[in-house]
Amino acid sequence: MKYFKTVKGWVVVAHLFVFISCQSDPNHGSQKANNELTLDSAEVVLNKVISAYGGGYTELQVAFRFREFLYTVSEGDGGFRYTRSFTDTASASIMDIYTNSSFERIRSGKIDRITPEKAKAYSNSINSVVYFALLPYKLRDPAVVKEYKGLSHIKCKAYHTLKVTFTEEGGGEDHDDEFYYWINSDDSKMDYLAYRYHTEGGGIRFRERIRTHTLSNAMLLQDYTNYKTDSLLIDLSQLPAMFEAGALVALSKIEIEDPRIIN
Repeated sequence: MKYFKTVKGWVVVAHLFVFISCQSDPNHGSQKANNELTLDSAEVVLNKVISAYGGGYTELQVAFRFREFLYTVSEGDGGFRYTRSFTDTASASIMDIYTNSSFERIRSGKIDRITPEKAKAYSNSINSVVYFALLPYKLRDPAVVKEYKGLSHIKCKAYHTLKVTFTEEGGGEDHDDEFYYWINSDDSKMDYLAYRYHTEGGGIRFRERIRTHTLSNAMLLQDYTNYKTDSLLIDLSQLPAMFEAGALVALSKIEIEDPRIIN
């Protein structure tokens, strides 16, 4: 209870800090009123976001590196094929192949028989990396449930706020996760996101965009700084104020390398 009161106090102080610091912006109020009149639904906001990131796609083939792994992503005709390649500690070449109907691990050119539990864990790991790498495009998935939460202000800029949950059917293992996205009202860029997950004891993360990659087809992919809070009681909508007040802890960099369209 004492910890909860401390966190609650942080939130109050953080909101006060943001309120005071933004009063010097002469366009703060008028911009908010204008945007609330012109953008009032999750679908309208999402359409603008997808357009700002190069438009939607019906088929996609892209590759990128994340940490020690090389990923390829193929999507189209209602199906997908994701691969993850790396060299293990025994210097064996490994390729994991995850599709909408199967998982397979190839070790040094031969099928490696693994338990269903490991196949599930590897599939979830690959899916998580691909999901975050392909944001905001993944917000078009059929299992996504979007809700417009109005305007927020981060560093005195106006942001349209989207809350995203998932249906149980089609939402996968993590269908009960919750996401928030903060979309810049000026350029429709997804500068911040946050999510609450429930696996491995659960947790909350807040991400800040730090770099954007432009692919040859005009598609945009992003890198982030990853922040955490130790309290699971915080509502995700409160995280921007905590971020501005320095109440979140920088945890890691989420950076992809060499992203490219492949054939």
